[in-house]
Order: sequence, then structure tokens, then C-alpha cells
Amino acid sequence: MKNELEIIINAKYKIKKYSDICGNFEDKYGMDSEIFMERFNAGKLGDRDDLLDWYAAKGGLKIWNKKIKVISAIEYNLPKTKNQSFAGTPLSKLARYLTEIKKVKKRNKIWKQKILLTQPQQ
Repeated sequence: MKNELEIIINAKYKIKKYSDICGNFEDKYGMDSEIFMERFNAGKLGDRDDLLDWYAAKGGLKIWNKKIKVISAIEYNLPKTKNQSFAGTPLSKLARYLTEIKKVKKRNKIWKQKILLTQPQQ
């Protein structure tokens, strides 16, 4: 498992990378990325490859900004001693969320197996 510093460095690198890409498109088209997203989502700009690249970069930037926010919240809200609880911290919420995801994935796997078993063999 990566240590916290590596995770934060990686997240900041991705944010910088996607910010630079968005900045290049903003310079090229003379338009802010937020305005671009509004117009693109409204279907006013078409679907040229470079616009799709801009859309993907802006989406990546949004995702990594959310991730760094979660990582930062976890880093600063860890209990100070063994006796303190994680309850109510972003870490406890993240842990519950990840547990739910695991449960859903397990249920989906079971359903896929059942479906495969009930399909006629060829």
C-alpha cells in the first residue's frame, strides 16, 4: 500500500496535469473550462476530437480535486490515540462506503454466477 505522502503527491501531479491540459484548451479557444462544460453539455459546440479531449481532461480534473479533498480530510481527522474512535470522521464514512461497494460487488458476482448456471448450455 502506498504511504499517504505518495498518494498526495500522485493526486497533486494528476491535478496539475489536467489543469495544464484545460489551460491549453482555454488559451486555444479563449473560453473558460466551466463555460466550455456548460456549452458542451448543452450540445452547442459539437463533438470534435479536441473538444472531447477537453471534456475528458475537465472530468479528470474534477475527479482528482474530489479525491484530494477526501485524502486531505482523512489525513487531518485521524484519531490521535488508540482509544479515540473514528466515528464521525471522514475516514469512518469512507470505510462504510467502501464496505458497501464490496457488498454490492459480491452480490453482483453471485448474480452473474447464477445467471450463467441457468443459461442453457450450447
